[in-house]
Amino acid sequence: MKTIKNISVAFIGSGNVATKLAQSLYKEGISIKEIYSPTFSNAQELADTVGATPIESLNNISQNIDIIIISISDSALKEIDLPKFSDNTIICHTSGSVNIEILNKHNNYGVYYPLQTFSKNTNVDISEVPFCIEANTESNLETLFSLAELISNDVSIVTSLEREKMHLAAVFINNFTNAMYSIAEDLMQESGLNFDYLKPLIKETANKAIKHSPREIQTGPAVRNDKSIINKHIRDLDNNEEYSNIYKQLSDLIYKLKKKQ
Repeated sequence: MKTIKNISVAFIGSGNVATKLAQSLYKEGISIKEIYSPTFSNAQELADTVGATPIESLNNISQNIDIIIISISDSALKEIDLPKFSDNTIICHTSGSVNIEILNKHNNYGVYYPLQTFSKNTNVDISEVPFCIEANTESNLETLFSLAELISNDVSIVTSLEREKMHLAAVFINNFTNAMYSIAEDLMQESGLNFDYLKPLIKETANKAIKHSPREIQTGPAVRNDKSIINKHIRDLDNNEEYSNIYKQLSDLIYKLKKKQ
């Protein structure tokens, strides 16, 4: 394998993760050669930002690419039919929950997983994003590790089983928490209130969870088992059974977790 700064990279996928990774690697001097997407216009859009060539078919990806990064949905990753690439090419995916062995028909394969949520229109400091690296050989591991170190200050070797557990925890922290934000936004809008009132609370809650054990800083009526407030809130949610059920279940969970301390 060439020195890390002289390698060539192609991306299969042009979504949020592929966009952030391609642009970050490009800024560090990595040659992004080609971008493939089922929607050619999406491949063209990303390719234009990183000096790459948009590709209309997987079979058109060059055989002399050093690393191919597959950054697509988990369902698409499990269904993708990749052509035979050069024996020297490393094929890797960016999924948090898909085992490395899904790529085992290739000679060189691995995982290049950034543990973060990305959106094309939001800025994330990539240097602070933990990268979880796995590969089928020590040489491939060193290459993917070095590629991650170009853009991140937090790179670790993580097995597929460990990564699966990380991804599960990340779903609770990110996806489920954001769903709670969505419910709160609905409740505020129903009352004619601006969601901005809650944004300082979001920031403070997140900062406290970063600095302390989340279980130790839990507050609110559920942790105190304050039935009068809990029941009042449930009555206020009478017109929305889904929200009411979530409130009850989470309140019960919070109280049970408190009793375990």
